[in-house]
Amino acid sequence: MKLKSARTVKSLSSVLLDKSIPLSTVEIYWVFSGISTDKWENMTIISNEMLGKEYPKTFGHYHNIHATETTHLVQGEGIYQVQEKFYDSSGKWVKDKVKAVYFVQAMPGDEIVTTPNFAHSWSNLGSTPLLTFDDWREGHTDHDYEIIKKLGGMAYYVCIKKGALDLVPNPNYKELPPPKIISAKNFMEIVKGL
Repeated sequence: MKLKSARTVKSLSSVLLDKSIPLSTVEIYWVFSGISTDKWENMTIISNEMLGKEYPKTFGHYHNIHATETTHLVQGEGIYQVQEKFYDSSGKWVKDKVKAVYFVQAMPGDEIVTTPNFAHSWSNLGSTPLLTFDDWREGHTDHDYEIIKKLGGMAYYVCIKKGALDLVPNPNYKELPPPKIISAKNFMEIVKGL
């Protein structure tokens, strides 16, 4: 197992809601590769370090190849934001619009399959680190993250307000659909229907 990447507050700055947060070198999450020889390839650990009123999160990205990714929540309390690509009537991908946004409330042991039609990001809602495994072996390029970076993050920012979950719309997206909060099981039924 080896450390593949680590993201600091500074390296997440382009996708944070609060641009006034000090751009520190405090690490928010780590990705380790080569964790096993069977199903799982990567392990991601997300700290419980808040980002202002925003929960700690992964950067978020699309997959630019036709492959699926299965993620397994090992421990912690997390929510998985997935946003579906929007295509216009000519079949062209409109990058600043999304067709649907789902917040998958995952429990330890849940597995979530993400297809190339979606961008995805984890947020850690708990008081301890969030730990996930995934089977992604295709690698990532800067292009996978480019659209999310350009738009200042995913479609919604996952925040806390008066002790409750607050999903704040990202104003860089046009005509955002309302978010749907669902279970991992219900999301899997949606993916199977695509």
